[in-house]
Amino acid sequence: MISEAEAHSKILKTIQPLPARRTLLLSALGCFAAEDHFARLPLPNFDNSAMDGYAVVASSCRKGERLLVTGEQPAGPDRQLRISPGEAVRIFTGAPMPAGADAVVMQEDVIRDREEIVLNVDVDPG
Repeated sequence: MISEAEAHSKILKTIQPLPARRTLLLSALGCFAAEDHFARLPLPNFDNSAMDGYAVVASSCRKGERLLVTGEQPAGPDRQLRISPGEAVRIFTGAPMPAGADAVVMQEDVIRDREEIVLNVDVDPG
């Protein structure tokens, strides 16, 4: 029996990488890119939520605070919502961030109480 490291070394000695080649995107199924590719423009071209939760102003958010839920921003059309300290907007993954918001609190980190949420965590911007 040989060690995993020795087996790995033997395998690497027996393989030869194929040379890079250009191909049409539709013919590239099963291939790997030989170099990194980057979008020419940021996509999406707006700040958006990476999770379901509540968009907030982080400076007004400490564990135990109650925030008034003033609206809902689904993914898709921007409702042009704006929030102030002490408020929250229900937000969904991929949705545009409301003006004034600088953080999203995961829905698992709040308790919903009718038109308010109670924070179970401190919140930092980002």
